[in-house]
Amino acid sequence: MSTAVVSSETEQALVDELVRLRHGWGLLRNGLRGRIGPELTRRCGIADADSDREIRVKIAAWLRDVGQELPPESTVAARVALALAKGYEHPQLGERIRVLAEAKRLSSRTIRRRMDHALRLIAQAAPRNVAKMQEPSALPVVRLEGDPRTPPDDQAVVLRVAVPRDHFELLIIFDVEVPTRG
Repeated sequence: MSTAVVSSETEQALVDELVRLRHGWGLLRNGLRGRIGPELTRRCGIADADSDREIRVKIAAWLRDVGQELPPESTVAARVALALAKGYEHPQLGERIRVLAEAKRLSSRTIRRRMDHALRLIAQAAPRNVAKMQEPSALPVVRLEGDPRTPPDDQAVVLRVAVPRDHFELLIIFDVEVPTRG
């Protein structure tokens, strides 16, 4: 069996698991263990001893990471489908679809198609996401530049944090009065 076929089967298995999760209360339901399959278990690092709350948190975090690679509209559609979006925590998928359709002024059928598409995009992005998270270079790196105890005048100590796919700087400004001799 070729790698492409295995990848396609794995991708479809992940889509099937996500589709199964969106029904009813979505990720807000009790008994999540019985609703998730091996793909989500592996990708989200779900342990046998994890509670429903821990499973929910792990899947939501994984979706947030994978969702960074998706268009914002697809991320919203997936989060609403799984009852993770604030204001869309309805007990039935149909109700979540109806409310989003009204908010977007689209038909329920269009919203349903967008949700299906978003879940497929997540499954397609997931393998790339898993690979990135396994690379040693993907581990967060923190470097402090300057001496935080005695920063020179008009200078700041910069804390650089590199995380997968991102790089940002946090500027810390010290307001310290240095005693003068006199």
